[in-house]
Parts: sequence; C-alpha cells; structure tokens
Amino acid sequence: TAAMIRIEERFNVPPRTLASVAKQVQREGAMLPSDAADDFAVLDYYHDALLATFMSIEGAALAVIFMDDGSTVNFQRIANATHPDIIWTYRGSSKNVDPAVGCCHDFRVAEFDVRTMRRYETSFVRNPVDNVNRIPAYQAARSLLRNSPTGLWQNVIYFDLTVPTIEAVPTVRPLRNQSDVFIGVAAFTLSLAGIDSFLRTLEGTPGTEIVAVDGAGSVVASTFDSSLTQRVVSTTTSVSLAGNPPPHCASTFQVAPPGSTEWSLACRPLARDFPFTPLRAVAGDRAVMRPAAGTVRIERADNYFVAGAGIANEHNAFPLSILVFVPEDDVLGDVYAARNIALAVVAAIFVAACALSFAVIALVLRPLQVVSRNMTRTARLREVSEAEEAGRSGLREVYDLQSAYSGMNTAMKSFTRYVPRDV
Repeated sequence: TAAMIRIEERFNVPPRTLASVAKQVQREGAMLPSDAADDFAVLDYYHDALLATFMSIEGAALAVIFMDDGSTVNFQRIANATHPDIIWTYRGSSKNVDPAVGCCHDFRVAEFDVRTMRRYETSFVRNPVDNVNRIPAYQAARSLLRNSPTGLWQNVIYFDLTVPTIEAVPTVRPLRNQSDVFIGVAAFTLSLAGIDSFLRTLEGTPGTEIVAVDGAGSVVASTFDSSLTQRVVSTTTSVSLAGNPPPHCASTFQVAPPGSTEWSLACRPLARDFPFTPLRAVAGDRAVMRPAAGTVRIERADNYFVAGAGIANEHNAFPLSILVFVPEDDVLGDVYAARNIALAVVAAIFVAACALSFAVIALVLRPLQVVSRNMTRTARLREVSEAEEAGRSGLREVYDLQSAYSGMNTAMKSFTRYVPRDV
C-alpha cells in the first residue's frame, strides 16, 4: 500500500544517508585525526559531511561519528527560550593525548539556528574528558560492525544530557578508509517524538490508529494522545540494572561518560497494558506484533481490523513493527451503505414492476372479462350489441377469442330472428 511505501522510505533514509557519509570517508587520504598533520582539518571534513546529511533527515535527534582513536564529531538538536531549534555541533580530537587521560584534550563547539542558519561564535576550549572509544555504546558497535559490510539498527536509547532529553532509535554503520581499514562508526538516531509526528501524517479512515512497537512488545510511538504513551523515568545506581535494563526500558548507561555512578531509565508502556483494547487483544500474537520484514498480517480484534506490518530496511535488525487499527465500521460502513442502497433500489424496482404487472394484467384481462360477460348473456339468448363488445385486443390469442365470440353472437342473432325465444 501507499502507507507501507512511505513508512519504508522514511526509515530507509538514515541508512542511505550513512552510506553516503561512509563513501565520503573512503576518499583518498582519509585517516584518523590523530594520524593527520592537522587533526581538525580531518574532523572538519567529517563534520561538514555529517552536518548536511543530519539536517536533511526529518526527526533526526542525534548524529555522531566515533573514530577508533577516540576522536569524535557530534550533532544534537537542542532548544532554549529564544532559539527553539538549534543544532549543536562538537568536534573533539584525541591527538597527542595520553590514552590514560582520554579524549578530548581539544574540542570545538558551534551552534546553528536551524531557521536562520546563523552560526554562533566558535569556541576553542581545552578540557580533558574521558576517551569516547571507552564508552560502552562505541565498544558494542565496534564489536558488531568491525567486520560487517553494512549497518544495523539498535534498541531505543535514552540520553538525558541534552535539552530536551532524547529518546530515539539509532542506526549505526562502520566507516572504512580507502584501504578498507576500519576507522570508526557513524550513527543517526530518529527521535520517538519525530516518529509520532510521522505516523500522524499517514492517511487512514477517521477512526484509524497507528502504533509502532518493538521486539519487547512496548509502544515506541503512536498516533494516540501523548499522555497515553508517557514514559516512566527513574534513576538507579545499580550497574546491573543500568547495564541490562528491562526490555521495554532504555538506559543512559550506554551513552553516559565512563565512571558514572548514577543512570536514568526511561520505560515505555507495554502493549499488553496499553489502554486500547484491540492492541491488548493482539499483544500476545507474535505473528501480528513481529511479522517478517516486508510482510503484512491481518487479524480482527474487538471490532477492529488489525494489520501488522514488518518493515523492510537496508540495515539489519530493524527494531520496529507498525500496527494499523481500522474500525470495522470505517471499512464496512460504505459496504453496508452500498448494500442498503442496492436493497432500496431493488425494492423500488420490485414495487414498480409489480405495479406495472398489475396494470398489464388488468389491460389483458379486461377484454376477456367483456367476452365472458357477453357469453353469459348470449347463453341466456339475450342479444349483445356490437357496441357492447370490447375493442379488439392486440394479443393474438385474445383477438381470436373475441373474433370467435363475435361470429357466434352474429349467428345467434340470426337464429333468434326465425325461431321464437319460447321455443
């Protein structure tokens, strides 16, 4: 359907964009910033390649390049009272830094107002922070993608170091230089709020509701009021809980600086507990909740048609399925209306046909009634004048009967002239 094509196109934009970035990184002379004579010339190149693509993705919340030497390029959408939509950019170099100290001894920050593209003054700050290649998120992505030819999607992340906080679905792709040597990863995230907004643009019947669910059976995005999909946010000091949160929760553990002792958890509502009866009815049906990529499974639940769609994607492990709930009345209402109209038309035609039939029958029987009445009078030897005979019928059989009676009536008149009636 058109909606499925739009959904697949929307979620294929980040993988295609990352593929474009990866091709630019493979240019001749691409290298790690720490290997270059001018580390920030390399970072600026990666920065410019990423910025253009980041701005082109609707709903993009965060973009990052993690280099294998610990350098990084980072983009985030932030907001404040005077600038509701700002892209904050960060370039950090690990050149000439003791790995024990970490990245980034030098980093530069810039801000762009998305509406005016005004660039605020760039600052050059010296500040030792932890090396980004020790962040769990990078270590996990590196182990998965170091030998992979393509990218993959990951589970929902929660990032509370920004304003506003970010809850998003990331997709990651490996970066290699011209010699096909792994030098880092690039990632984009789609905000869940952006997915909410996108789902609301899909066309449907007046009562249609659309829900995006993940493999854990949690509601990631929907067309429902945001109050129904509100996340429950809490904090924990447990490394075990933060590092392995419940499947329907996202933790800041993967993106928090090493050495953190407290992490946030954002838990999404589960489909089985969601205040929408048709969704609860199919929450336990994996064939609907997690259909194979590129397939659609349709069921009926609580007076709704439910279509579960598996989304085909250019990156592996796409985490979301799309459920479309359409009220039966919205689908069958037109059918019922058309049926009722058809019945009304048939009934009207039937009544008209009956009335016409009665008129035709009456027209046909009238000459026969006259013939019958005249024959009764003739049987009693009463004369029947020609005026009392009905006009000749257009039906051959009735016409022949009228002709036969007319002849008999003439013969009886002649007979009664010569034979007295008493005899």
